Amino acid sequence: MAYIEPFSGIMFDPARAGALSDLLCPPYDIISGPEQERLHRIHPHNIVHLELGIEEPGDAPGSDRYSRAGALWEDWLSQGVLTQDRQPALYVYEQRWADRKRMAFFAAVRLAPWHSGEVLPHELTLSGPKKDRLELMRHTGANLSPVMGLYDDAEGTVQTILAEAIAAPPVVQASLGDETHKVWRLTAWDAIAAIQESLAGRPIFIADGHHRYETALTYRDERRQAQGAYSGEEPWNYVLMALCALSDPGLVVLPTHRLVRAPDLDRRAFLERLGRSFRIEAASLGNAAPDPRSQSGALLSQLTGKHRLAMVFGGDLAPHILELATSPELALTHLPQSKPWRELAVAHLHYLILADVLGIPESEWKGGQHIVYTRDSAEVVSRVGSGEFDIGFLLEAPPVDQITRVALAGDVMPQKSTYFYPKLPTGLVVHRLDEHPASIGAPSP
Repeated sequence: MAYIEPFSGIMFDPARAGALSDLLCPPYDIISGPEQERLHRIHPHNIVHLELGIEEPGDAPGSDRYSRAGALWEDWLSQGVLTQDRQPALYVYEQRWADRKRMAFFAAVRLAPWHSGEVLPHELTLSGPKKDRLELMRHTGANLSPVMGLYDDAEGTVQTILAEAIAAPPVVQASLGDETHKVWRLTAWDAIAAIQESLAGRPIFIADGHHRYETALTYRDERRQAQGAYSGEEPWNYVLMALCALSDPGLVVLPTHRLVRAPDLDRRAFLERLGRSFRIEAASLGNAAPDPRSQSGALLSQLTGKHRLAMVFGGDLAPHILELATSPELALTHLPQSKPWRELAVAHLHYLILADVLGIPESEWKGGQHIVYTRDSAEVVSRVGSGEFDIGFLLEAPPVDQITRVALAGDVMPQKSTYFYPKLPTGLVVHRLDEHPASIGAPSP
């Protein structure tokens, strides 16, 4: 079973650090170069200085952005810029944007390998980000940003406890762009025990942060090897997670679309080969205006969860809707994956089109020369229309229940299959790996 514990979180002290709204940053993997530089200029205590330091001329192992982050981490702790709570807690979290909100709570979750079934992934990971995060963890000894996990709260027990907790004023509040963030401490031992009991025996599904989770596993194994004997209760056996209920109405998944370069494409032969696996029909743009935003919206409206893809070409060839010609459970039966995986439209795109028809090998699916990923559907229409790319594919986002069914079947989805929105900020609560997350079984003294 997934095992969660309260922990003594580390948070910015506004009296020494400054306004929290100036100190948060997005997760490292969505920070562009210009955004990284902007965040570094905002405030000397913005957590981006730890999370994603800027490389400098002359950097070398032992004197680089990781070592600078480690030194800065210790400096901020000694100066009281960052302070650690004395009493372990779960940290209730509300994230608001536009007219929506999402509720979660920060906890220390015991690390377990994927095969244990305690924590389940749904996406593939790449080696580069894991090497980067491991170096940062080695130098700071902390989880600076949380993994986002999902849990089943069908009875509503956890949500009821969280709702009661937020009746009090929050301990911190901040804005990041058009989002507002609030955090409350939950220290009542009976409420925490009730949450632990409610989640006992249920897996946690990773929504976002697969690289961070696998990095934490590697760091744990390094510490175990270095220490020799260990109890399993050491702090590095846990990872910081923000846990959100699967039923939360603010749980939003966005699609990621594909732009493809195929310069030698024979369109007639391409469509003929597609016809072996898909029913192909001309897309209706209806009364859509001729701009990319309107046209991409008209195309997406025709997908509607029917294992469909929208495909756009440059020139005078009309966009098309592709629908799987066979039942999903009979698709891709030559592959060892499960039935839930074979129902994924993104799997149909990757294996039946990119691989089988276009001949783009799986090693190139991570993006680059042949494939570019974007969450902006209008960008697909615009860049294909300009001739920069030869084909564009628009997809629907997979529903959350489909993601969990794939994970429970022991499979992972192809690259860039999900984008949970909005992302969790870095800097609200930090988990220190040399302080054990204390068990709650009785009232704290």
